Amino acid sequence: MATLLIAIGLSALAFGYGVQSVIHDLGALHVQHPDWPGHARMHVVWMLVLSFMLGSLVVCLAWWPSPRRARNLVLAAGLNVLPFASFVAAWAAISMYGGSISDGTAADTAQAQSNATGFALGLPLSLGLLAWSAYQLRRQAQIDPA
Repeated sequence: MATLLIAIGLSALAFGYGVQSVIHDLGALHVQHPDWPGHARMHVVWMLVLSFMLGSLVVCLAWWPSPRRARNLVLAAGLNVLPFASFVAAWAAISMYGGSISDGTAADTAQAQSNATGFALGLPLSLGLLAWSAYQLRRQAQIDPA
């Protein structure tokens, strides 16, 4: 039952950064933003492709039937921390590179606040799933040392 709940949690978080944010960021506020230079757009698309691929890998690791499923869940949970931790790191360093959480328009500001809240909640949730999956792996190793 624990592995099922962990897999569901990992998949929900991966959907958030691997699908939902990709769909949003392909729109007019990011990739199609008329004032963004082409080089900035390329970096956004690069990040979006990476996010989708990472989310897909996490879901595959979480659900692939394997005799090492507990280990795969720990790996998936560890990978799932990366998008959230990197967002927090970029946000924390925003003054060092002159960045901004939004472009100042009302629509983008509202979306940026929603994204920041999602990522702020995603980090502790993903760390919790990592700890829980590691606990389950250790528990399984104690029960079945093979």
